[in-house]
Amino acid sequence: MAPDPSTRPAFSEEDVRRLVRRRYDLDVRARALPGYSDQNFRLRTEEGKEYVLKIAHAAEDPAALAFQQAALAHLAARRLPFRTPRVRPTRTGALLTTVSGASGLRHSVWMVAFLPGRPFAEATPHAPALLRSLGRAFGLLDEALEPFTHPAMRRTLVWDLRRYAGLYDRLGDLPTPARRTLVEGYLRRFEAGVAPLLPSLRQSVIHNDGNDYNVLVAAGPSGEKTVSGLIDFGDMVRTYTAAELAVAAAYAMFDRDDLLGAAAHVAAGYHAAYPLTEVELRALFGLITMRLCTSVCLSARARRQAPDNAYLGVSEAAAWDALERLASVSFAEAEDVFRRACPVPKRTSPPRGDA
Repeated sequence: MAPDPSTRPAFSEEDVRRLVRRRYDLDVRARALPGYSDQNFRLRTEEGKEYVLKIAHAAEDPAALAFQQAALAHLAARRLPFRTPRVRPTRTGALLTTVSGASGLRHSVWMVAFLPGRPFAEATPHAPALLRSLGRAFGLLDEALEPFTHPAMRRTLVWDLRRYAGLYDRLGDLPTPARRTLVEGYLRRFEAGVAPLLPSLRQSVIHNDGNDYNVLVAAGPSGEKTVSGLIDFGDMVRTYTAAELAVAAAYAMFDRDDLLGAAAHVAAGYHAAYPLTEVELRALFGLITMRLCTSVCLSARARRQAPDNAYLGVSEAAAWDALERLASVSFAEAEDVFRRACPVPKRTSPPRGDA
C-alpha cells in the first residue's frame, strides 16, 4: 500500500539543522531535495563535507530501513566500479534514530554520505555507450546482491512487479477512459504472454528503482560519460531479478526516438555484466511495460492525494508517451530486438531462487 499523505514528514530546513546538531554533532546548512513519500535534505558542513539526511514517513517499518542499511553495508564490502551510499552513524553510534514531527508522529531518521555526480536524466545526450554503462552498473549490482538476504526482503511493496495484478484495482485512478483501456490492454497482454513465464524467472534482492534521477553520471579520463553512482535504495525488495533491468530500461526509454533501441543498449550492458537467461529475455518486454503501467497508475493516485507535490508526476508524461508508442509493438518483435543485443542459447533456464 502506498503511504498515506498524512504520515509524510513535514520538517523545515531549520528543523533539520537543529536535529543534525543534536543527533550527529554537526553544524550544517540544509537544503530540501525532491521526494516521493519521505523527506530528504542535502547537508553541507563548514568544512565542505556533504551528507543526505533521510526522514521516513511515519508508516515506514524500521525493519525496511534496516534492510536498506544492511544491503548498503554488503555492497560497501564489494569492489564495484561505481559508488553507493555509506551510512553515517549518530553521535552515539546508532545507524537509525527517531524524531517527532509537529503532528506528534514518530519518524525514522538516518544519514548517508552525499555522492557527487550528475543525474542520468540531466546527462544528455544519452549515447549508446552511456546506456550500456547504465545496464552494466545494474548488472554488476545484481551480481553483488545475488547472495544477499535479509528478514525484511519479502516485504509487500506496490512497486514490486510481482504485484502487477493489483493494477486492475487502480485503473479507476487513471484520468480518461482511453488511458484506462490502454493500461488494461497491457495487463491482458502480460497475463497471456508473460505470466506463464514468471515461475521460471530468477529471484533476488534488487534495487528496483533505477530511474533517471537515482543514477549518477561522471566523465571518465577519456571524457566519455559513465555511471559513477547509484542512490536511493528505498524500494529494495526480493523479486524477479530481471525486473531490475526492466525498470532501468523503462526510464532509459524516456524522450527517445528509438524506444526499443535504447532499451536494447541497456540490456546489452546488463547482459555483459550479469547474463540474462533465455526465459528472462522472453519476459523482458512485458516486465518493462508493467513498470510503465505501475508508474502511471501510482502517479495518478499519488497526485490526487498530494496535488501540490510536483515530484509525484515528474515521469508521468514520458511514461504515457512510451506506453502509447509501444502499444503496437508485439512481444515477438521486442524479444527479437533484445535477443540480438543479448545472445543466449535458446533454451529455458531452470529457475534460481524460490517464489
